[in-house]
Amino acid sequence: MKYYVLGTQNNTMLLGYVEKYYMLLLSKLEEISKKIDDVNWSNIFWDLLLLWKKNKILILNWDNSARINFLYSEYVHKIDTWIEGKEVVLEWFLQEVSMFLSWNKQQLSMNLGTVIANTSIHLTHQDNNPYAAFDAHPEHAKNWWSKWYWDKTPEEWLEVYNKTFDLLKQVDKGIYSELNMIISKIVPLGTAQNVHNSASYKECIGHLYMWYTIGSNVPELNNLEAVIHESSHNKLNIIRHFDQIITSGNEENYYSPYRPDARHINGVYLWLHAFVPVVYILMKTYAKKILPLDEIWLEKITLYYIKNKITYKVLKKYGKFTPLWQEILDEMYKVMCMTDKIFTTLWVSKDIILNSKQRQIEHFSEVNKLYPHLEY
Repeated sequence: MKYYVLGTQNNTMLLGYVEKYYMLLLSKLEEISKKIDDVNWSNIFWDLLLLWKKNKILILNWDNSARINFLYSEYVHKIDTWIEGKEVVLEWFLQEVSMFLSWNKQQLSMNLGTVIANTSIHLTHQDNNPYAAFDAHPEHAKNWWSKWYWDKTPEEWLEVYNKTFDLLKQVDKGIYSELNMIISKIVPLGTAQNVHNSASYKECIGHLYMWYTIGSNVPELNNLEAVIHESSHNKLNIIRHFDQIITSGNEENYYSPYRPDARHINGVYLWLHAFVPVVYILMKTYAKKILPLDEIWLEKITLYYIKNKITYKVLKKYGKFTPLWQEILDEMYKVMCMTDKIFTTLWVSKDIILNSKQRQIEHFSEVNKLYPHLEY
């Protein structure tokens, strides 16, 4: 197993991609310096390239890599189009470089906020990811997109995330270790009753945007689900900078058990990759008796377990993948087989299984009504 799906200490596969990503960012900086209109700024970029090659931590800090990706997109791919915000991002970036070279390193984006538990991950609403500021995903551009703690205090947020990562460390030290390697920041987006929304960006690896679930008897478990989900996206997002998922078309015709709409195969694939480790970790949490059994959560996990099986069948039937992404899919299947064994130890009641199956049938029926040409 190469740990495309689960995690391990010093994951050589992931470390290799991080190194490739670093070299990609360097090449993007060179291209930016050629395209910037302002000669002084262009010269600054060239002068700093040598410095950056010696100070990998500056360029690989996920705050700065997001800025580099944004500037590369604006100056290299959209050079003839004025994009509001690109000059601001350039100023942010150069200010960050100046602070890195000065004594005032505590003011760097990478050092803002409070460290969660014994991790290297910061909880902070201070976030300069330009994609969140200037190019928000449509789902994140709604009224609730506001980086703040809302009706929970910062101390309450920190307490629940301390519990979340302490729980993960007890359940799976491999994934816990890996999260410390690729995740640097959790940004609060507010609170919601009994639900947890979360987000991440391909261009801003290392940042998780999270809600706080109120009304839950174990909010740290809601957090854990979302952290595993979004960190899985982060892992694939590094790889996706170098290799596409599918070799077939990208039509939105396919059934995804996790979505209310028809999806393209890419989307179905990404959801399965996120939920395979989610189900594995949630089941392990109960199998290890770290938390007392909870029927609501058991039914939720059972429903996810069923959805993963269906999602895998859709991908096997319709997906045409590159060799790398077929290898990752094969590893997903191995983890699903490991999950099968854990599921048998939970002694889930027949009622919970039947209720979960019925909920899945109802989901498919609703989606199929809206999308009569659904492929499944």
